[in-house]
Amino acid sequence: MPPLDEFDAADIALYHIVFIGNSIDNTIKAFSAIIDKVDLEHERALYVSTYSQVLIQTVSFLDEYHNFVRSADPNLDMTIKAIKKAVRPAVVQINEWKELEAFRNNALAHNLRDTKNKISVFQRGLSSYDVPKTGFELSVLQNCIAVIRKTFESGFRERLLAIQDYLDRTDRPAEQVRVKDEQDMRYRIERITAEINSNILELKRGVSAQGDACTPNTDSDVD
Repeated sequence: MPPLDEFDAADIALYHIVFIGNSIDNTIKAFSAIIDKVDLEHERALYVSTYSQVLIQTVSFLDEYHNFVRSADPNLDMTIKAIKKAVRPAVVQINEWKELEAFRNNALAHNLRDTKNKISVFQRGLSSYDVPKTGFELSVLQNCIAVIRKTFESGFRERLLAIQDYLDRTDRPAEQVRVKDEQDMRYRIERITAEINSNILELKRGVSAQGDACTPNTDSDVD
């Protein structure tokens, strides 16, 4: 069985967009399943998490689609181009939101700053970005990505199965788990909390000592 880098680069890119597309679909379906089943505050928090994850993965999906779903093999590339032409209406719809990448970079994936000007995104306002904002828009985005994914999945089923078979059969080294069990978890949390509390206590003592040193002596020896 060939190593992964011996597959055509287009096969790997196709696997990526199917993987990402499935993840987007599953994330939205999971959120939809809990609507009206948890309190409103928790539902809003889960919606923000769902929305953020979907937009981050949408940018990854588009990056893979535009920059990597191509092949040096003329026949394969011709098929890819034909499918891209067929699904173009979905891509055009997604591209109507002009600031998906900027919003992902500035508001979601990094530290809430414009990556060029280094200013806070709140100075501009999150709602000012041209991105999907409502559940209805998110559903349109989801369906556009789903139709692209399904079309490529149908057209390259055997090639995708070959990569999945390789991944299923290949052992890949995994990093050792750092927190072994609940007891270890509790120990680490308590230790870290105790250390921080001790540091804060020392900080307060230092600040108090500085304050005392700066306080003028108001005692008078005058009778």
